[in-house]
Amino acid sequence: MAEPKIKDIILDDYPEDLVMLAENIGQRLAKSDGLTTSQIRNIFGEARKIQSRWNSPASSQRVALVLLQPKLAYQAVRHRQVEYLKTCLTDAIQAVVSPIPQGYDKDDTEFKRFRRFMDFFEAILAYHKANGGRD
Repeated sequence: MAEPKIKDIILDDYPEDLVMLAENIGQRLAKSDGLTTSQIRNIFGEARKIQSRWNSPASSQRVALVLLQPKLAYQAVRHRQVEYLKTCLTDAIQAVVSPIPQGYDKDDTEFKRFRRFMDFFEAILAYHKANGGRD
């Protein structure tokens, strides 16, 4: 697990925590991991495609989101600096598609959690760039 709060920000609507965690991750990816913006954008583009099709049968989009995990694993093998991003996003994807644990809002939908995932991913990308992430 990359960051213990990832599950919480996907399962609960705490935008302040989402922003704070995304800033920490984006900064780490830019400064110490040396990840390029284009490497993040390649993965982000796949997530945007899933988002644009979400109104079609939800099960197919859920499958597409789950299948993003092996793509992340492949990218992490090809480019070592993707490893931390892969770990963070895999944790977030698992929080989107897993059954809601006890103690969380039972009326929350997978789509709401997916929107928080996209907000989180977009914030990581923005903070990566803001912290001098390479192109």
